[in-house]
Amino acid sequence: KPMGAVASQKQTLTIRYTPSSATVLVDNKMVRGNNGVVKITLPVGQHSYIVASDGYESEEGTVKLKASAPSNLQIQLSKEVVAAI
Repeated sequence: KPMGAVASQKQTLTIRYTPSSATVLVDNKMVRGNNGVVKITLPVGQHSYIVASDGYESEEGTVKLKASAPSNLQIQLSKEVVAAI
């Protein structure tokens, strides 16, 4: 089946994020980063990601990996705004 060949294609996703203490989840699995960079090889297609850190607004979204080129994400979390009482 030609479909099988497509499904086995993999691509590299690089996520650069600040703060470097943030937790990164890709497809709901925690990924260990190094100095604010996560490099992960995934099957081509749609993947979800979440970057979260204490005291920051978390950021989530989806990324579509294409067989033709690796994907790079740059994520900068913004500080949580605490309303003054």
